[in-house]
Amino acid sequence: MSLRLQINIAITALMLLFIGALVVVEIDDSSRSVAEEMEASSRVAGVLLDGITKLDRGSDPAWLGAFLMRLGRVRANEIELVASDGATLYRSPPPTYKSGRDAPGWFARLMTPATDPLTISLHGATLRVTPNASRAILDAWDNLYRFAVICGVFLVLANVAVFWFTGRAVAPLERIANALSHVEQGALDTRLPLLRGREARQIGESFNRMATALEETVRIREQAEWARAQLANGRAFGREIQSRMEEERRVLARELHDELGQTVTAIRSIAASIGPGALTDDAAKRIKMIEELSVRLHDGMRDLVPRLRPLALDELGLAEALRDLVHDHRAHHAGLAFELATSGDLGAIPDELAIALYRVVQESLTNVVKHAHATRCNIALAACRDSLSLTVEDDGRGIAEADLTKAGRFGARGMRERIESLGGSFTFAKAELGGLAVQVRLRLPLASIVEA
Repeated sequence: MSLRLQINIAITALMLLFIGALVVVEIDDSSRSVAEEMEASSRVAGVLLDGITKLDRGSDPAWLGAFLMRLGRVRANEIELVASDGATLYRSPPPTYKSGRDAPGWFARLMTPATDPLTISLHGATLRVTPNASRAILDAWDNLYRFAVICGVFLVLANVAVFWFTGRAVAPLERIANALSHVEQGALDTRLPLLRGREARQIGESFNRMATALEETVRIREQAEWARAQLANGRAFGREIQSRMEEERRVLARELHDELGQTVTAIRSIAASIGPGALTDDAAKRIKMIEELSVRLHDGMRDLVPRLRPLALDELGLAEALRDLVHDHRAHHAGLAFELATSGDLGAIPDELAIALYRVVQESLTNVVKHAHATRCNIALAACRDSLSLTVEDDGRGIAEADLTKAGRFGARGMRERIESLGGSFTFAKAELGGLAVQVRLRLPLASIVEA
């Protein structure tokens, strides 16, 4: 049901209640008026007739009948003269006022007052005066009918006027409802013009502000979704690049270890097998130089292969690869104490995550050695049923995260992007040892790896 119709029904109901109250008051007043008229008319007629009959109690009743016939009808009274033998000597003629019409029976019963007839005893006859309120009741009915017609016409005209005025009043609300419907259907560019009325204008302005804010919010959300999708694609692309790079590193490290390593070893063996007595001093020096260069080349290759791809990671797993990495740092940095602690089933960690964790530890140890000025470094890796944590901390001078992630420092940025592309968190914090702590947290299984 529309608001316009509801307002009309409410106003109509109130008007009907008001008109009904007026009708009840009118009926009550008419009833009182009829009763008073009947009482007064009966009293006047009774006093008059009683006085006339006292003039001559011994006269023939026919004289009184002739008098009554000359008197004619007395309003609101039925006069009847009855002889002692029951014969009717006189009866009031029918009323001529509004003759042929009567009020409805229910209205007559409602308005007829409770009055007793007046009886006057005469010599040889009885005079009976009975109140008759039919004409007064008909007057009351006619008045009430005219009042009802006027009220009905007023009610119709008032309803038409109210319907028109409410239509103008709620027209802005209908436009607002239509605008809300359009917004609900996705037309976020819907705007309302300047509406009539202070309240409607305020609502329209509020609606326009809301629609503008909603449109901006949806636009920002779409941009965020697009950026999120781009970020996800970028991370997937980055993981693919890292995977390809790791595969190329693995192949290159294997080739260096197997092919070049054997070749360098063969050169060294051949140089060592040439006896110095069979050569001139200059040739012997050159052979010695070849042997030293092959040793240096072999040592350099041994240092390069783990940086390309730790072979222990493929053959022995993440825990052994980290032990080899820590052992190598201990050998090259005697003044720095390294401690490695692992727990949990590290063998169940996926290959992509294992190499990512290894690279994080590798880069973190490089930063500790180059920048921390530390004397102690602890590495802790723990794998639980549904989570994994890695912490690398030192007792060095520490460094602000802003300095670690500023332009030019690709190591920290690469570690963060690598871990976040796998759905984990990468943070820097102050270490319990006093220096810097690198913290990695991931949940297992990794949804990003499973989806990939």
